[in-house]
Amino acid sequence: MLRATEAWHSPVTEAELAATCGLLDPAHSQTPEIIEQVAAVIDRRPSYRTITPDPGIWREAGVLSGTLTRTQGYGKEQRRRVLNDALLFATARKYGCAVLSRNVRDFDLLQQLDPSGKVMFYKIGAQQAPVVRQNLTRG
Repeated sequence: MLRATEAWHSPVTEAELAATCGLLDPAHSQTPEIIEQVAAVIDRRPSYRTITPDPGIWREAGVLSGTLTRTQGYGKEQRRRVLNDALLFATARKYGCAVLSRNVRDFDLLQQLDPSGKVMFYKIGAQQAPVVRQNLTRG
């Protein structure tokens, strides 16, 4: 299905991939190979298919992530993660794209805040737990 559609990329996901390299143990024997593989994935992403969040998208993402942080009781680490998700969501919405993600929790909540955003969820393997829709409000 994905091979038949246009794929767009974000510097947000590039940074998330690059952060993986920084998290790896430099002393581990497989670290150089993993870094090489991650770099190859990033290099294969064509720059002409990259959409960079503009200042308006950053503001919108800030409001969305702040709202989720407040309503879901997120801590500092979760707040950073949901800001990245909100950047992806707001960018895709502005340009009429759908976000492809396994992250049902955050993107379902973002979609509840702004139903005009489109998200396609996927899971890997048949052993995954069932998808459960959460309410936006805490209770």
